[in-house]
Amino acid sequence: MLEMKRKRWIYTDEPTGARFRLTKEELHNHSVPIRPAHIYIVDNPKKIPTKDLKNSIIDQWFRVENEMYKRTKK
Repeated sequence: MLEMKRKRWIYTDEPTGARFRLTKEELHNHSVPIRPAHIYIVDNPKKIPTKDLKNSIIDQWFRVENEMYKRTKK
């Protein structure tokens, strides 16, 4: 799920219940591969370690776009 709050897009990862946003709004254009540093965890109700949660989010939400970006840059 994706919703706008306080002029920022907030994602909700339903399997984990975590809520997150991208650190910069321009990252929504997927002009670069999304990395853990690009993700800000807003809420982590299951207390999953941050590193693991960010890697899971990247894999579930951004993997396809990241792979496409890497292929076009080769």
